Order: sequence, then C-alpha cells, then structure tokens
Amino acid sequence: MVIAVHLRDSQRLLRLLLDRRGCPNSEFQSKSLVDIALELGHKDALKMLLGKGGRPLIPASSTRIMDFAKLYNFPDVARKALRAAIVFAVSGERGKSADAVDILRAAVSHVTDVDFNDTDGRSPLFCAVRSGQSLAMVKLLLEAKADPNKCDHSGMPLCVYPMLRTHQPLAMQVLDLLRQYGLRGDLPIGDGGETVYSFALTLAPRVADDFKK
Repeated sequence: MVIAVHLRDSQRLLRLLLDRRGCPNSEFQSKSLVDIALELGHKDALKMLLGKGGRPLIPASSTRIMDFAKLYNFPDVARKALRAAIVFAVSGERGKSADAVDILRAAVSHVTDVDFNDTDGRSPLFCAVRSGQSLAMVKLLLEAKADPNKCDHSGMPLCVYPMLRTHQPLAMQVLDLLRQYGLRGDLPIGDGGETVYSFALTLAPRVADDFKK
C-alpha cells in the first residue's frame, strides 16, 4: 500500500489493493497513507484513500486537506475523512496520545458541525467524555459549539459518564466545564423520569448544588 501511494502512476494497483481489503489507514514512519499522498501531491491516490475511509494523522495534513480537495473538486469526500479523523482522535487510547489534541484542532478547523453522530448516536464530544479524554480535548470541542446536552440513541446524556467517576479530579473538571457551556439539570435520562439533576444528587452532590445557583 505504501509503495502504491508513493508511485505517481499506480492508481490501478492502489485501487486493486483497496478493493481487496487493503487498509486505507496503514501507517509508515508515523504517517498515514493520506499524509503521504498529500505530501507527494498525488491527488488520485488521495481521493481513493479518502473515499475508502482514509484519515490524516499529522495535524498539518488535516489543515491542508480541504484546500487540496477543493482544488481538485472532491471536498465532500475530504469532509467525510476529516470527520473520521475527529472520531479517531477522541476515541479510546488514541485520544490520550500526545498529538491527539493537535490532530483534533486541525480537523475541527475545517468542519462546520462537530455534533455529527456515529452509528450509536454518539457525537465526538460524547465519545471524548465517555472515554475519559483530556480536559483540553473536551474544551476544544465545546469551543467549536459541541452540544453538552447530547444524548445517544438510548437517551443517555454524555454527562452521566463523568458523574460515575467523580472520585477522579478530571471527571469533576469535565463536569464543571460542561456546566459552563450549558449542561442542563432538567435534561432527562432515558424514559424513567430521572433527570441529570436527580442523578447528580446521588453521585455528584456538588454538581447538583451548582444547578440550583
């Protein structure tokens, strides 16, 4: 895959590899295939990789990708790839790596809406809070107009997860930040009549007190 991306006239080989389940997010020397195609200016390879779900890893690539895509008339494909890069940055252990915030910042700067959902109805902010990502990452998404009252398809608000971890300083900092950006105490949790406020009374009394101010 790496060789196919490096060679300028190897679109047929790259397409064959991708069609045979070659991974569009393979990495080489800390760069993704998308990063390499961008560096080399191989627009056809870039479009194929983005169309198959390829995503940039280097922040500079995330910044350049929309300009490059507009120049060659495939911005919708690039926008989809940037969304994939955002989800990748906020999820699991990858989100705790040193460059994750930089990747997220670069990708967020080129999308108009950071509240898109995955198949379970979870937004990037929901994923970041649920997986215990850094305060900087949560704040970056909130500053980009992410909704702190977002729920998944089951009706679970994202704030429930830090409330279950209130023994951790980071969880309390995240809850304070969500409150600053408009977390509602009357937000329902599922269909049982419970609200964020009533849930906080048991697990996070200080947060419940803040809702009354």
